[in-house]
Amino acid sequence: MFEEIFEKSLSIARHQQAPLLNERARFLAHLSGLGCARSKLKTIAGQLLGIIGMLDLKESGPVTPEQIRLGARCWAERQRNGRKIKSTKSSRHGFVNVANKWMRFLDRLEQPAREPQPFDEYLVDFAAWMENERGLSPATIHSQRWQAENFLSWLVTNGQRMNTVSISHIEEFLAWKGKTCWNRKSVSTAAQSLRAFFRHAEFRAWCQPGIARLIEKPRAYQKDGLPNGPTWHDVHRLVKDTEGREPTDYRARAMVLLLAVYGLRSSEVGRLVLSDFDWRAELLTIKHRKGGGSRQYPPGTRSWRSRP
Repeated sequence: MFEEIFEKSLSIARHQQAPLLNERARFLAHLSGLGCARSKLKTIAGQLLGIIGMLDLKESGPVTPEQIRLGARCWAERQRNGRKIKSTKSSRHGFVNVANKWMRFLDRLEQPAREPQPFDEYLVDFAAWMENERGLSPATIHSQRWQAENFLSWLVTNGQRMNTVSISHIEEFLAWKGKTCWNRKSVSTAAQSLRAFFRHAEFRAWCQPGIARLIEKPRAYQKDGLPNGPTWHDVHRLVKDTEGREPTDYRARAMVLLLAVYGLRSSEVGRLVLSDFDWRAELLTIKHRKGGGSRQYPPGTRSWRSRP
């Protein structure tokens, strides 16, 4: 596995000679199967070595969330003292995230005790079915059980039970989560897990039939959650920062204004030459790289259209 992640023989040897080789290799192979990029796998492989050292991990035995939090704090401080990071918060978060996922994958994460809930029997049966009938991994079982528990907790809080649940309740729950704390991808993942749970619930006759097939997940977009662009206030600040008397200041200001006012692409601005400007008519011509056409600014009735 490590030969597929690292290029240098010293790096490969360092990871192969470290403790818990099989446990680390299986986890990294699991992440690779989920589509994790090679650069990300390199980072996680290094974090796994840090987790082993900070938590003093052995080949067996449970690990508590409190141990992981304390280890993350020590890890972040050590990284900062070595000047490898600027933010201890992000380092702690990364440590906790990877450690939790790894321990959960190995089925070694000890969850704190909680009060019994009226829907616990459904969750136990659902988890046993995923493990014994479908042969799913511990990480997948934990994830889908958590999604089902999240919904059932919301259902009980709203005074409903499994025998009264309908598709409208599921849609209301997903819409509420989408408005308050989840992005589109999280809602899509939850819908997929709830679909699996209600297939099992229908088979067990816990609820009305036909609910699972009605659960639709929203389409997840690759760049969902990213801003469409800077706010107009930020644009004003950027333009103000280009004020100056140097030639580079004039050039920067002109480029920023072209990008902000006319919405030109960076490649279009970068290809501009003096002959593209008609100073008498106060027109700017943008030549198309494809098709050989062009368009003019400021846009007018005639010059806005592309012309050959």
